[in-house]
Amino acid sequence: MPRSHSRFNNVFNIRVVLESSLYMNIRENINHLNELFKRNKIKAKVINVVRGVTFTRYEAEIDPFSFQMEKVSALEDNISHLLRSAELPIIFPIYERSIIAIDVVNSTREDLSLKTVLTNTRGIRSCKLPLVLGYTVYNEPFVVDLVDAPHILVAGTTGSGKSMGLRSIVAGLLHFTEDVEVFLIDPKCVEMSVFKDHERVDVITDIDEAHATLRFIQMWIDNRYATFAEQGINNISEAEGMPYIVLVIDELADLFAHHKDMRNDLLKIIQKSRAAGVHVIAATQRPSVDIVSGIIKSNFPTRIAFKVSSYEDSRTILSSKGAERLQGKGDMLYRKSIGSFERIQGSLATNEDIIATFG
Repeated sequence: MPRSHSRFNNVFNIRVVLESSLYMNIRENINHLNELFKRNKIKAKVINVVRGVTFTRYEAEIDPFSFQMEKVSALEDNISHLLRSAELPIIFPIYERSIIAIDVVNSTREDLSLKTVLTNTRGIRSCKLPLVLGYTVYNEPFVVDLVDAPHILVAGTTGSGKSMGLRSIVAGLLHFTEDVEVFLIDPKCVEMSVFKDHERVDVITDIDEAHATLRFIQMWIDNRYATFAEQGINNISEAEGMPYIVLVIDELADLFAHHKDMRNDLLKIIQKSRAAGVHVIAATQRPSVDIVSGIIKSNFPTRIAFKVSSYEDSRTILSSKGAERLQGKGDMLYRKSIGSFERIQGSLATNEDIIATFG
């Protein structure tokens, strides 16, 4: 069914077949929300409801001339009580549609398999380095081209699905892209071992070896620019037979703690790597300001937050609250721009599922 573009005169449109009791509950919730908006003099009205794997989204159309996000955010406790939710909702704007999204956690959730996500390849063929992050609430694959990113900073606490998300991203990248080589730095020596026998992957578990790898990639970038100069070209898109390089770091804090110059080595790669076809995906369990400093954030324009421990951690990684309210197990927020997000359910990537993608 195509996505709804209904206006105020069509106040209820749901994209899945619902049991009558659930239908009635959602209709009642719509009435509660609209009444709450009216009593608080907020010009907003629910026009669409979508039930996803992890949460149900109520989309309210707003008057962009008078709308103040703070007024709706201040009602989150009221919304939680009215909708009988044990968790506070996640509320954020969808600017391009003049909509606010109110995400309320479902009482039950479903697992999303890696095979299911990778089978639906819509939007992937147009990407040079496609990253399939998972499904949106509309049950559509969410695909990011790493070439456009061009580097991604990921945060998430234990049990959030962060490492599983990295595994899914790498598996999809290898599945859809032939001209890519991947370096996986995995100090925990567990999560990325499934890739150790893949011919286009180098799994590094030793910190000293990781340090040497960063230096090697720097040299590789310099050599590529020298080649570009000789050939009279500007970037990898004009070169022939030159693979993209993707560096994935599963725990940034371990690197920074072990070698004081690791941070500078990583920054040197990031700052001059894009034209050379080198891209970085770096993750951390602790998005504190000593790890995710201002200079790190400025060089990682694209951010993904799985569930984090606190409001402060969410602010550090996203410049916004919300990630502390995610449900774990792959529930994530992808920051499109400051204050604008896409909420995605990541896939469950077992070793068997990942190995099957190599065939």
